[in-house]
Amino acid sequence: MYDNIYAMSPYIREAGIQGTDDWSTTSRRIYDYEFFYCFHGMGTIVIGENQHTIQPGTLFVIPPDTPHQYSLHSKNPCDCYWFHCDLFYREDRDWPYQYYNNTSDYLKLFGSRLLYPEHIREKAEFKGEYQIPEFLMIEERDTMEHHFDSICHAYLSGSSLWQISANSSFYSILATIFKQQSSETRQSTKAKNQVNLMKNFIRQNYFRKIKVSDITEVTVYNSDYAAKLFKQVTGHSVNDYLVDFRIYKAKRLLLDLDLSISDIAEMCGFNDESYFSAVVKAKEGVSPSQLRDSIISSVKEI
Repeated sequence: MYDNIYAMSPYIREAGIQGTDDWSTTSRRIYDYEFFYCFHGMGTIVIGENQHTIQPGTLFVIPPDTPHQYSLHSKNPCDCYWFHCDLFYREDRDWPYQYYNNTSDYLKLFGSRLLYPEHIREKAEFKGEYQIPEFLMIEERDTMEHHFDSICHAYLSGSSLWQISANSSFYSILATIFKQQSSETRQSTKAKNQVNLMKNFIRQNYFRKIKVSDITEVTVYNSDYAAKLFKQVTGHSVNDYLVDFRIYKAKRLLLDLDLSISDIAEMCGFNDESYFSAVVKAKEGVSPSQLRDSIISSVKEI
């Protein structure tokens, strides 16, 4: 694992546009990284154990020595830019190009293992939020397509300096990727912060007669979106979380034999003892009295 993304020394060796050929029945492995960007049509790509739908705006990064399959949509086949590259400096940087462009050697990529492990590139793993993604739906599509197109044109130009131009576009691609990752991280952090506000409100007001709308009002979002966000982050609806927290508090109070079931129901924000009993029965499978006996019995055993 590297400390940060600045450890990279990108090197593009070849580029092009994927034609009508695919490898949908047999997995391929490669020695280096390959970047795919779809600008038209549909398809499917399997990388390792993950299957993804190819559509305009999708970026895929195939890591070294990772089995992958690529298939085109029968009615609307995809068009993808691609390039092979190293992310770190290698003394054997031209070896994959020579290997890939020998037909008999290229066919050997469709096997259970790569025959020359000493030429397999290391996988890029960095500390922190920035990572090379396997899949990313690009937000700045025109910008990304322009960079891939520039790399392809540089490769096809035949210029002795084409790799300098291509690497310039590659750095722009990486910057676009990391910029989007940073934005998504900020959005994720903001979402979690808003959910935490709702959780804190529940913890501080569970004993009151509060509604879901009271809880969601503490966020910067409208009630419906805040409730949806809460479900996405926690896996529970706002109301379920509130009820579960009230039951959690009620269990602690059940240890106090001086409190009646009715007292506990009121102290935990339930409308009445009947409703409290119904919720406990639904959540715990027993009545509040039976739950109390079970909790006290467990405490005595401890």
